[in-house]
Amino acid sequence: MNTDFLNFISALKEKASIADIIEKYVPLVRHGGGIWARCPFHSEKTPSFKINEEGFYKCFGCGKGGDVIRFIMEYEKLDFTDAVKKLCDLTGTEFPEFAADREGQGNASLDKAAKDRLLSLMKDAARFYHNSLNEKDKGAEILKYLTGRGITNEYIKKFGLGFSPDFYGVINRLKELNYTEEEIINSGVGATNDQGWLFDSLGTRLIVPIINRFDDVVAFGGRDMSGESAAKYKNTRETPLFKKNKTLFGINAVKAAARKSGTKGNGIILVEGYFDVIALHQAGFTTAAASMGTSLTPEQAKLIKSFTNDVFICYDGDVAGKTSTLRGLDILRDAGLSVKVVGLPEGLDPDEYIERCGTAGFKTLLESAPVLSVFKMNVSCEGLDLNKLEHRRKYTAAAIKVIAEEKSGAAKEDLLKTLGKNLNMSLDVLRKDLEVFISESEKTIDAPKEGGKPIESSRQKAVKFILYGALKNASYASDISFVYRHLEETAHKEIFNIIESAEGGRVNISAHIGEENGKISDELINILSGGDLIDPALAKKYFEDCKRLLLGNTETDLRLEQLKARYDTETDLDKRKKIAMEIQLLIREKVKGKK
Repeated sequence: MNTDFLNFISALKEKASIADIIEKYVPLVRHGGGIWARCPFHSEKTPSFKINEEGFYKCFGCGKGGDVIRFIMEYEKLDFTDAVKKLCDLTGTEFPEFAADREGQGNASLDKAAKDRLLSLMKDAARFYHNSLNEKDKGAEILKYLTGRGITNEYIKKFGLGFSPDFYGVINRLKELNYTEEEIINSGVGATNDQGWLFDSLGTRLIVPIINRFDDVVAFGGRDMSGESAAKYKNTRETPLFKKNKTLFGINAVKAAARKSGTKGNGIILVEGYFDVIALHQAGFTTAAASMGTSLTPEQAKLIKSFTNDVFICYDGDVAGKTSTLRGLDILRDAGLSVKVVGLPEGLDPDEYIERCGTAGFKTLLESAPVLSVFKMNVSCEGLDLNKLEHRRKYTAAAIKVIAEEKSGAAKEDLLKTLGKNLNMSLDVLRKDLEVFISESEKTIDAPKEGGKPIESSRQKAVKFILYGALKNASYASDISFVYRHLEETAHKEIFNIIESAEGGRVNISAHIGEENGKISDELINILSGGDLIDPALAKKYFEDCKRLLLGNTETDLRLEQLKARYDTETDLDKRKKIAMEIQLLIREKVKGKK
C-alpha cells in the first residue's frame, strides 16, 4: 500500500465520524457518556457494542473491533479497497484511482498512468483474440471445438473466449495501437526469444481471458489445440497486474451474479478448470470459480470470504490423495469458511458430470456434500480393515485429530457419535481419547486458555492500563518509562514506541488504527476499550495501583500468579490439589518473609 493511499485513508477517517457512519447501519444508544449499539455481528439483547469517537468500535460480547473501514468490511462483506470506496460514497469524497491496488495485484512502483496503459493493452489484446474466432479457417475450427463442448455463443461472448492464430498477430495489432514493446512485455502478452524477437507467449492457443473482480483483464489462459505441446494449459506469467495466488478465474462473473440476485450467501463452488467454470455458469451455477491449478492460498481464501462464508470444493480426480489440496482446504477452514467437499464419480470433471447428469444431478451432489471434517474422517479410514486392531487404532487416532480441529462443541459431539458408530465403540471412551489428545496438544501452548483466549494475568492488565493512560495523555501518566522492562508482547513494545515518539506527547490514535496496522491496531483497540471501562474518577488511583503491582513484584509473587492461572484452568482434581498445596506453601513463605 503506497504512501499516498495511506495519507488519503488517514484524512478520510478524520473526515468521517465513526458514529455517524455506523448509525447508517444500526441504531445507536447514548448513555453513561458512551455510544452503544446491539452488535450487528452476533445476536444479543443488551448492547455490548461500544463506539469510541476517537475512531474505533469494540464489542465486549463477541470481541470484534476495528476502525470505520473495518466495520464496513465486516458488515458489507467487502475487501479493503471496496470498503474505502464505500466510505467515500457515504462521506461524499472522491475516490482517487491512483490509490487502488486492485486485488492486491498492483505494483507500488507502477503509477496510475502506467497501470491504465497496461489495463488498456490487455483489453485490446482480449478484443483481438475474441475477434480472431471470426476467421474462416482456424477460427471456425476453434468455434467448432467450443460448441462441441456444449458452450453456447452467449457464453463464448460472456467469458470473452478467443484464439491466437499465430505468434505475431496480436503483437502487430498492439503495435498498431501505439503500445511499446516494453509495455507488451510488461503485460505478459509478449515475450522475446533468444534472437530478441518479440512474440505472442500464448501463440496458436485457444485463449481464455482472466478477469479480476473489478472487470479488468489481467492475464490470459491458453489451451494447446495442436496436441503437440507438453503443456496443455499455460497462463500469462506473473506481471504487475497478475499474481496467480491472489486470483480466482470467474470471480468477476460471481460478483456480477451476486449483484444481480442481491445475495451473497449462496456459497462459491471452487473447481480447477476454466471450462468447468463456464459449464457450471451455463448450467445456472453462477457462483463457480477456479483456482487455476495452484494450491489454495490465504489471499484466495480472503477473496472468497468477501463474497460468502461457504465453499464447495469440486476438484477432478482423487482429492483425498492430493496432500497439497487437503492443505488448501485447511487454509479455507482457518479463514473462517465452511468447507464442503463435492464427491465426483472417479474419472469425471464437473464439466463432464453436468453433460451426463444435468443441472438436477449436480445440484444433488452439492446438497449431499459432506463438511470438511466428515470428509477427512472418511478419508482416514480408506484402505483400512476395521476388523483388525492395528487398523482400528490407526483410524481412531486420525479421526480424533480431525475432531479436535473442530471449534464447535456440538460438531465435535456429532463427529464422535459417527466415529463411535463406525467402530461400535463407547462414546465415553472416545470422549476420553479426545480430551487426552487436546490436553497433550495444549502442552505446547504457553498461555492457559479460557474460551479460546489467553487468560490475562494481573501484570498484563496493569501494563495495558499504564499504556492506556499514556495514550489518553492523562496527567498521571506523564512518565511511563518504568513499564518498558515489563513489556512482554511485541505489540505492547510497538505501542510504547509510538507513545514515546509522539509529537508533543499526544498520540494521534486514529492514525494507528486500521487494516494497514494489523496486530498493533487490534491491541490498541483492546487497550483503549478496556481502559474506558474504568471509572474516570478512579483512573488515577487505579494507575498507581498498577504501577505498584509492577514495581513491587517479587519472584514469589510471579510464581504465585502463574500457579493461580494454572489452578483456574486445570480440570484434573489430583493436579488441582497439588497446585493448591504449592500455592499455600508459597503464601506461608511470603508471610514469614514479612515478619
